[in-house]
Amino acid sequence: VGRATLPMMVDTKSNTIVCNESKDIVRMLRAMSTSRDLAPPSQITQIEALSGDVYTRLNNGVYRCGFSSKQAAYDIAVKDVCDCLDDINVILEKQSFLNGNTVSEADVFLLPTVTRFDAIYNPFFRASKTSISSSFPNIMRWLRDMYAIPNVRATFDLDDAKRSYYKQLFPLNPSAMIPATLEQPYLDTLATKEDTVYASTVFDSK
Repeated sequence: VGRATLPMMVDTKSNTIVCNESKDIVRMLRAMSTSRDLAPPSQITQIEALSGDVYTRLNNGVYRCGFSSKQAAYDIAVKDVCDCLDDINVILEKQSFLNGNTVSEADVFLLPTVTRFDAIYNPFFRASKTSISSSFPNIMRWLRDMYAIPNVRATFDLDDAKRSYYKQLFPLNPSAMIPATLEQPYLDTLATKEDTVYASTVFDSK
């Protein structure tokens, strides 16, 4: 088995690929849940619009920064990233999560990018003039809240992500050296205790 580069859902009984689109996988897993709903029918239009905007400007924006070969393309991409972070920080000043006071798909899609931003996307992809930890306090508060939800932190391995990005993307890092980066603020969020009681209050029920 080689290096995995995409999310993938596999039927282990038939050993066949079911899906390799992350958004669709989230939807499938959501459908399997009997208690929690990350996209209630009454909010689905708003959640999809919000997560689509975050994907275009931030999640995809960091890659447009990293792989831009023209200055004009990079300038557009980095402005998208910075403006999106500003907008998210304003949203999270007024409410706990992106779509209100309960966790939605929009939060799930944002989490991997925020987790990797200071240690990978900012320094490696030149995706911002600043870091999330130094300039976006509401996003950092949100990150701590997300990591208070049991089992969320177990889905990420920042050290492994750093090794993957810095060693595998040869054109961007010919030496394959893994630099010292600004991950301590992220690691500090892991000091947040997981809280089952808290988690029971931040999900919409089916």
